Amino acid sequence: MAGLIQVQHNDKPALYLSPVDGRYTYRFKPESPTDTLTLYNNSDWNIKRDNILTHLMLKHGKEPGEYVPNESEASRVQQVWQNFQELQRSMEDRERGLQVLIRETASGILEKFVDSQGNLLTDRATIAGQILERVKSDTNESIRKQLPGLISEEVIGESTRSIISQSGDNILLGLKNKMGDLMAQLNLTPNGVYLKGSKIYLDGDTHIENAFIKKMLTERIDAQTVKSFVGLFNRVIANEIVADSVTANIIRSRVVTADSLQGYQGLIGGFRLGTHPDGVGNWITGENQFAIGIGDGRGGPKRTAIWVNWGRRWNEAGTGAWWITNDGIMHVNNIPEFHQWINIGGQRLDRFGAERAQSGVMSKQGESYNRVTEIGWRNNGKNGGSQVGFKTGLNSWVWIDITEVG
Repeated sequence: MAGLIQVQHNDKPALYLSPVDGRYTYRFKPESPTDTLTLYNNSDWNIKRDNILTHLMLKHGKEPGEYVPNESEASRVQQVWQNFQELQRSMEDRERGLQVLIRETASGILEKFVDSQGNLLTDRATIAGQILERVKSDTNESIRKQLPGLISEEVIGESTRSIISQSGDNILLGLKNKMGDLMAQLNLTPNGVYLKGSKIYLDGDTHIENAFIKKMLTERIDAQTVKSFVGLFNRVIANEIVADSVTANIIRSRVVTADSLQGYQGLIGGFRLGTHPDGVGNWITGENQFAIGIGDGRGGPKRTAIWVNWGRRWNEAGTGAWWITNDGIMHVNNIPEFHQWINIGGQRLDRFGAERAQSGVMSKQGESYNRVTEIGWRNNGKNGGSQVGFKTGLNSWVWIDITEVG
């Protein structure tokens, strides 16, 4: 059963129309080229009626005629439709409290979905060359914009918003805060890929052909070669580095375990590794390189291999120096102290032998012997042997070959 409908001309009060033989007729006089006719569907109390209009005809004249397809007055009716500037439609679902508003103009189409309180839920606008869409709730909102060369989407939350923007030569994925500042982003351009975030996690097998890393913190690195210099790795902090080769200006570590550790200069456990002063060979010394050191055996037989208390200048051994050259000869510029016997050329020299030698030349009371005040040692004996000496005066020494003491 067909129900009542309302027709409103411009801003005049809406009039109820009843069907006559299934036909609604409304007469009006146009007031301007932009007149508006609004059709309202009505209900009887809580019963919704479906009024389906199958034919719509505008006819010029005082009396309505029978419906005919736009033939007899096609030109006039067509001119009337062409002069339509706006068409509005509304549909309501009273059970769910929803309403749809559709507005059509020559410049575009606007569709709105609102609730019973008039709050916007869905908004879609189609304009020539542009589509705008929006879905909204009390706490969240999503917006989509489409242009011939751009598609952008944005989801707005309570504290942050996410964006996806895509053009022919740029793809941007980002996360913004309330102030609009980018917190994290992924940007793809013909020049490369830009990835930014306070924390970035890569889970799985990651292959990098070439990389510049200014600062990296890692638990473990497995690599064939790791080089450290300005332009590749400025700083690497790692709990463990496993590599076939590590080349770096500075390596700081609590423990370094390696099958082979090669270094030319540096400090290890208080010892200094460096090159020899004349540029040939390497050495290991302490913090004071003159106090103690060991050479690497290069530089010829007379090159110093081990030294202690060398002095202050490399070209001259100090008065208290002690050193051994690469040919095995020991040199002493200080007083040696022997607390056990020594073996020289198969001959044993100990404290008792030295005492017998001393008693043999020491003066006695009432005899014309000189008193021994000092005992010395030198390598000027027969056949390159050693001698023991006894000082009996201010500068008077008596030297005895070591083989004569026994």
